[in-house]
Amino acid sequence: MGRTLVQLRQGTGRLLSTRTFYGTADSSGATTTNLRDGDTKRFPSGWFAGAFILVTSGTSSGNVFYVTAFTNTNGDFTVTPAASGATNFNSATYEVYPVDPTAMTDLVNKAARQLWPWLSRAVLEEQYHTSTPLWNPGFNEWTSSSACT
Repeated sequence: MGRTLVQLRQGTGRLLSTRTFYGTADSSGATTTNLRDGDTKRFPSGWFAGAFILVTSGTSSGNVFYVTAFTNTNGDFTVTPAASGATNFNSATYEVYPVDPTAMTDLVNKAARQLWPWLSRAVLEEQYHTSTPLWNPGFNEWTSSSACT
């Protein structure tokens, strides 16, 4: 079964820490240095301080911010650096991790590159190659006897 980079990053995050969280910011109350999500009120103040936020939608999508403070009164994350321009975090989706998610993405990519030859052979040997061409997009190890007809 195939996995996306998002699924791998989130799965790794869940294994690393209970300070991992995925959510959508409230539609109001955000600034360029404050992300607000009322769904995080259940966590104690300070719980996410020192964590990292990866914004996954909106104008700051793809950017990583460091959480300097978390207050559970309104579910406010104070982050640095400030989002650029007049951007704020209203209604943005985001992921919180205890480590920089850029490093996690790099590790997943490195593991995939190192394991790729072994994984592609294993998939072919177990004859799963008909279920997803993503394992072997170049069809470089297929033969006339193993190709789909």
